Amino acid sequence: MALNSGAFPARLAPERWFTALALCLAGTAPALAQAAPPATLQPAPAQPKPAQPAATNPVAPALSVTAALQRTFSAGAVQPEWFSREFTPVLPKLQEILADYRLRLGMLQKVQGAPGSYRMVYQRGVVTAVATVSAAGIFSSLRIVGETGLAADPATVRALERLYSGAFQPQWFSPEFLAQVPAQQLQPLLTQLAAGLGAFTGVTFDAGYVLNFASGRIPVNSVATDAQGRFTALLLGQVQSTARYNSFPEVVSALRALPGQTSLLVTRVAGQTSTDVAALNPDAKLAVGSSFKLAILAELQAQILAGKWRWNSLVTLQDADKSLPSGRLQDDPSGGQYPLQRLAEAMVSVSDNTAADLLLRTVGRSGVELRLAEAPMLNTRELFALRNPANFALLAGYRAAATVQARRAVILRAAAAPLPTSGALTPALDAEWHVSARRLCTMMNSVAALPLTRLNPGVADPADFFRVSYKGGSDRGVLNLTTQVVTKKGETYCVSASWNDTRDVPLAQLAPLVQATLQLLK
Repeated sequence: MALNSGAFPARLAPERWFTALALCLAGTAPALAQAAPPATLQPAPAQPKPAQPAATNPVAPALSVTAALQRTFSAGAVQPEWFSREFTPVLPKLQEILADYRLRLGMLQKVQGAPGSYRMVYQRGVVTAVATVSAAGIFSSLRIVGETGLAADPATVRALERLYSGAFQPQWFSPEFLAQVPAQQLQPLLTQLAAGLGAFTGVTFDAGYVLNFASGRIPVNSVATDAQGRFTALLLGQVQSTARYNSFPEVVSALRALPGQTSLLVTRVAGQTSTDVAALNPDAKLAVGSSFKLAILAELQAQILAGKWRWNSLVTLQDADKSLPSGRLQDDPSGGQYPLQRLAEAMVSVSDNTAADLLLRTVGRSGVELRLAEAPMLNTRELFALRNPANFALLAGYRAAATVQARRAVILRAAAAPLPTSGALTPALDAEWHVSARRLCTMMNSVAALPLTRLNPGVADPADFFRVSYKGGSDRGVLNLTTQVVTKKGETYCVSASWNDTRDVPLAQLAPLVQATLQLLK
């Protein structure tokens, strides 16, 4: 999720199982190395037809080519009104191509270029295209001409090596970066991320940068530096430990030894039935952070299957929907319209809190509360408001409320309360979402067939499995990692692990246990 602790600034509130730092400011892209081009896409030859007035976009004004490409390559569903009618026969193919890019290359970061050639920069590669649009912002031509992989940039390697090679220096980061994440918060954040990994051994590059340690590694999902070699963007992936566990009892024993409360469920799934393989407190309702968003996704899918919505149905962003990061939707202007597919992808893959709150308002709370077995439930904005130190009296009222109705009244007040503007949130495991590992696996099984659950594999290595679906959550003193895999033998398993404590719970201690469990299943 996107809850923060004393070490996590409120404006970033990064998810620790997925990112350590999530500040995507404008920056230069690393050098590129040419790779084999993918299939290209072109509209069918135009047939003579009478002159027609220019089409108009019903949602947004006319777009530049760059903006039109940004909209199309980041959308979950391609909209026919974005294209001239000659494209109609090839739009299904375009949808497949864009979905493939998202699965292989990650999330779209930005669009660069000028008339003649444009580059769609993803997390793990770049797609080049030639395109033109009409005065109304509708594509009149679009041709995907190549795909390039990222190559190591020496300046970026030097900048990354500094992170763990000596005493921390604030001047390693640009002023814009430090304005978002103060230096006094960066240093403990970087230290905590590498806790338990041993000595730093260097940076390597293989389709992406990796920070290597004696007992593990940290992939770099996105990075950019300025002309002075200072970080302008840095997105660190989940910690990968080299610790080894040879059996499920060893994993359970190690998890039981952690301070605080822990739970684990490893279950084999066959249709709607499941068989436990290993378990530790699987029915205990622990705080799970953003993993609660699985309930929103499950309810959305159910309502779409019932015909209430379509994945390309548009919903409007309102001021009241805007939460704090993780995610970027909170920075968009109110009044914009978004397809449900795109919101769901953002909610799951980067745990966009504003996307989650907008979807929750769309589907309604009653069905989501039933799936969570928790009522009343908070949305993310309400949680941030309750735990804003300036609103401590509101949190006290929430804790004192003795009935569901009384708590709903407090939540209603929280919806209008100010959000925190500093880095700290009041620690409060009781102002969270509490879900058992068994219920999380049930919800994950109901949505795992959706491709959007595979955009972020979490701590699993996708190369080890036929399919990986993932959702995780974090908060101060809260971690949850829920993963469903289909092995190369065709067997389906769900692994859900939670850890709660009154102190910080390092991902570097939980991730190896989940990774070891997944290795035992493959």
